[in-house]
Amino acid sequence: MPGTEFEHASYKKRCAVQTLRFSAGWTYRRIAEDQQLSVSTIYEICQGPATPKKPKGRSFSLNTPTQLVATATMNAASRRMPLVEVAAACGFTACEKTLRKAFKMEGYSGRVARRKPFLDERKRGLRLAFAMATGSGQLLIGAGLSGQTNVTSGYPVHRTVYG
Repeated sequence: MPGTEFEHASYKKRCAVQTLRFSAGWTYRRIAEDQQLSVSTIYEICQGPATPKKPKGRSFSLNTPTQLVATATMNAASRRMPLVEVAAACGFTACEKTLRKAFKMEGYSGRVARRKPFLDERKRGLRLAFAMATGSGQLLIGAGLSGQTNVTSGYPVHRTVYG
C-alpha cells in the first residue's frame, strides 16, 4: 500500500527484487529469503516503481507547528490573537499563509472572535418581512403591550418576540 512504512531497500535491491519477481517468476517468500527482507517489503517493492517517486511541491518551511498550537490554545486571550501575533509570541516570523498551513496540519481551526452587531430597526423590519414572505403558513402578528409581539406561524406553538 502506498504511504505505509517498510524496510529500506536500495535502488539496486529494489531492481533485483522486481527482476526476480517479474522476469524469473519467483514467489514473494522465495525472494524474501534470498534478499533477507520481509515478505511485506517484497510485496510493496513489487507494487511500486523501481525508482521511488519524488515528493511533489515545496517542503514545509516551519518545523514546529505544535508549539504554535500550544501557544494559541494556552488561554482565552491567546485564542483571540491573530496567527501572526501567536507566531511573534513564540519567536517565529512567517507569512500568514504559512502559519495557516501549520495550524491546519496540527488540526487547529480557530479563528479570531468577532462581535456580532446589534439589530437596528431597519434590519429588524427586513427580517420580519422575510419571515412573513417565506414562513410556512400565514404569519399572524398581534401587537402586544410594551413592545412585545406575538408571532404565530400556523402551528399551535406561540413565541413572544421582545422588541
